[in-house]
Amino acid sequence: ELLKALEETTVALRVGDPKAEGTQMGPVISATQRDRIAAAVRKAEGEGVEVLVGGSGPPDVPGLEGGYYVKPTILNNVPVGSSAWCEEIFGPVLCVRTFKTEEEAVRLANDSPYGLGHAVLSADEARADRVAAQLDAGNVWVNCNQALWAQTPFGGWKASGFGFEYGEAGLHEYLRHKTVTSARQPGYSWKAYHG
Repeated sequence: ELLKALEETTVALRVGDPKAEGTQMGPVISATQRDRIAAAVRKAEGEGVEVLVGGSGPPDVPGLEGGYYVKPTILNNVPVGSSAWCEEIFGPVLCVRTFKTEEEAVRLANDSPYGLGHAVLSADEARADRVAAQLDAGNVWVNCNQALWAQTPFGGWKASGFGFEYGEAGLHEYLRHKTVTSARQPGYSWKAYHG
């Protein structure tokens, strides 16, 4: 049921010029990134992963030829050891895998060298909060995705990212801390610190 809804929603996405009325997804940042995403999808296909929607080619939309556009893609039944599951693709590619228990879902989500962000979608608020607390990522969104505010830190854990931006944690990236300790008398002695 969920997979069917994902498929229908993905197929209906309107890819196009971001300035055009009704566009839901514009281009990626560069030709290099477009090619990396396409290569990641081709590699997944070569590893036997089922492409449910999309694929490695450009979108079939007139006027987008030569741009940095990528088809929104769903990869289904993605094996845990596959490159699509283990690597950050940074593009409109969703890897889908089923699980039987909450514990298995958390284990699968955390079984990665990366930890930039996770999203938890659930009608059960207590369950969503419980799962979110167990995820190894710098950002976890519950019943939303990629909501960012200037006052909250954004950054990854593990091999994702190089620190944080936004919020107080982001300001600390620009600071250097220093401690200077002095004694009333020369030499290192605990006695020097007491009257």
